[in-house]
Amino acid sequence: QARRAPRDMKFFKAFFRSPREVGWFVPTSPYTCKKLASVVMPETRRIIELGTGVGNVTKHILRRMGQKGQLLSIEKDADLAAEASQKFRDPRINVVCGDVADLVDIANARGFGQTECIISTVTLALMPRDLKIKVLESCLQLLVPNGTFVQIQYSTHLKKLIRSYFPQSQMKLSAFNLPPTFYMVGRKTAPKAVAAVR
Repeated sequence: QARRAPRDMKFFKAFFRSPREVGWFVPTSPYTCKKLASVVMPETRRIIELGTGVGNVTKHILRRMGQKGQLLSIEKDADLAAEASQKFRDPRINVVCGDVADLVDIANARGFGQTECIISTVTLALMPRDLKIKVLESCLQLLVPNGTFVQIQYSTHLKKLIRSYFPQSQMKLSAFNLPPTFYMVGRKTAPKAVAAVR
């Protein structure tokens, strides 16, 4: 509990620096973090995490990964990114301080142009619409066929937009979170037109 308090305070400070980026003033609950990371399998080779935060989801991803897995974790807040880099002394992870608007460039530069899983805790709902679309298009581009996309959110209003990119996405509720939260899990299917949904 004593170790957790400083991490939560860093998250709290990050929220007040950039509330639209962080989304909520307390980290995601351990229960929800486990649920988000549950899509990772020991045989999964490349995973991208959007929004490292204080590393609560990150640690569960690393626990589920096999020894040959590689995790690219992207965090926009410089302080949180530096903290995560110090915290995770694991050769399987690369923490990058960067913007999800540059996701494709960041991923390609680090050999993640074809990834099997993307787990996103960035606040998609608070982004301008053109950035929402860019992030979803980037995720779709980077995923291999049948690759998995996970997005946390605090309401259901983006369900239609996310399903236009990941048609078979399922929305799930995590009640053991403050506030109770939803997350969507989908897979990359055959290409389809999405312009009408925009």
